[in-house]
Amino acid sequence: MTEEKEEKTITHPFYFQEGEELQIIATDFENGIFVAISQRGANKLGTTALSLPVDPSLGISSDRRYSDGPKRRGLSSATVIGSRNEIYTKALAEKVAIATDKIVYLSTNFRENSESLFSEASTLVEALLKEFFETQ
Repeated sequence: MTEEKEEKTITHPFYFQEGEELQIIATDFENGIFVAISQRGANKLGTTALSLPVDPSLGISSDRRYSDGPKRRGLSSATVIGSRNEIYTKALAEKVAIATDKIVYLSTNFRENSESLFSEASTLVEALLKEFFETQ
């Protein structure tokens, strides 16, 4: 009997993974992703950033908009609530938004502003993105 990979559909949009000290929970929507990164074993929301992919061609004339030049994407990001780990939270939200071209709400709840926790969070986000692209 061969093991079939479950196809990702709107009825199975959830992702969960634990790291050494942190865990990541994500929900994939048609036009966006909600990601929560918190201490392992504690499902808590914290500082939340919103990152939106923006098409810079929206601000130029229509005759230049459809040129054959390279497509460039921009980002619009803001911290929605909280200030602890604000820079890390925005950086991770932007990383996911650039990679997926979706709206991203990303929440972090770390004990302290720690480089090692940010590194672990970044590793968990990389695993999330790998899973995201394998199921697309």
